[in-house]
Amino acid sequence: MTDNIVQFRKKKPAEPQKPTPTPRWAKKLLTVLAVAAAFVLAYAYFSLTGAPA
Repeated sequence: MTDNIVQFRKKKPAEPQKPTPTPRWAKKLLTVLAVAAAFVLAYAYFSLTGAPA
């Protein structure tokens, strides 16, 4: 007679996934791109506003 009784059960907690480490070459590439972007922005700033006197 227990066929029509709903049984509530707790779900097992999902195991958290370990974050994959960033490859070394990707960190170097991001650093180089950030430095290059800084130089480009500095050049654009000084070319548009004029060099300080």
